[in-house]
Amino acid sequence: MRNCRLTEEKRMDVFEVLRKPERIRIQIKKCAAEIEGLHEGVKPKAIRYDTDRVQSTGQTDPMAIYACRLEEKENELKVLQKKYFEALEAVEKMVKSLRLQEATVITLRYVKGESFAQIADEMHRSERSIFRDHKRAITALKNKSWQ
Repeated sequence: MRNCRLTEEKRMDVFEVLRKPERIRIQIKKCAAEIEGLHEGVKPKAIRYDTDRVQSTGQTDPMAIYACRLEEKENELKVLQKKYFEALEAVEKMVKSLRLQEATVITLRYVKGESFAQIADEMHRSERSIFRDHKRAITALKNKSWQ
């Protein structure tokens, strides 16, 4: 029973490493969208001619707030990009120990984010054989000490 638990933990570690680049890529897209939203929010607003005077809101300079938020988001994006490349390197390190077909399936599935059907089309093989290669690759990875 203890060996079964260790094997399951190792398998979860394998999936954790394989899925990490996709999770980080999603965070990068979200951060980039937030940066784009900040840029959109700074565009000049329409001038209202129906008021007689300028009204002050008593707030601090909106450009200073914008610059601060933009800098924070750009720094966050840089950190995420660094983590993404580190995650890709970890996957690459794992995949080196696999046979070519298995390595290709793992790379297409977890690095490029393709579905099993897309992988089968790209490799000119059946989806069933892709599932088998995937299973063999995961089994090989969980049985190896790749860290």
